[in-house]
Amino acid sequence: MSDYRIAAIPTVYRGRRYRSRLEARWAAFFDLLDWKHEYEPFDLGEWTPDFIMREGIDCLVEIKPISAFDRKVWDRIALCAEEHSACPSIFLSRVAPEVIGSAVEIGWLSNRFDRGKFPEPTAVRIVWGQGRHIPAMKALIMNARGIEWLAEHGFSEDSQYVGTLRSYAEHTMSIWAKATSEVQWRPEARS
Repeated sequence: MSDYRIAAIPTVYRGRRYRSRLEARWAAFFDLLDWKHEYEPFDLGEWTPDFIMREGIDCLVEIKPISAFDRKVWDRIALCAEEHSACPSIFLSRVAPEVIGSAVEIGWLSNRFDRGKFPEPTAVRIVWGQGRHIPAMKALIMNARGIEWLAEHGFSEDSQYVGTLRSYAEHTMSIWAKATSEVQWRPEARS
């Protein structure tokens, strides 16, 4: 169960006001990874997703200050998302990316490819693969099922991603540090 004792600090990042510095930090991280996203895209009644991320498939994102999976939060957002037929995936973030072994985990994800319930979420990590028509490496999210995830997202086994996927944990964490720096509080300049 989550125990949120620290109040959220509204933060402006790139001209947009976010409800918390943590949400702004994730927005900066998504920007630095060149992941398309939209802040608070719509209201689902009892839940307003923090983001919709548009990387391959639409994924609703909930940002929470947690470092371990929170069943209560997950069940609440999954129930709301199940009632919204346009929602194929939901993602619950960690408070920050975490290096586990050689991988960087960023949260938990469940993909629904029919109108039923979301299956049990799995841990999600960031991997880097050569992007199609992109000269540099592209960050992707991958759940614990690995190559199955790529197939579900339209990548065949002969895709340029398969065999080129790398963790680059140090690089990923340096991007998180840069995102953190971009949303730090800065005192207003005095004239």
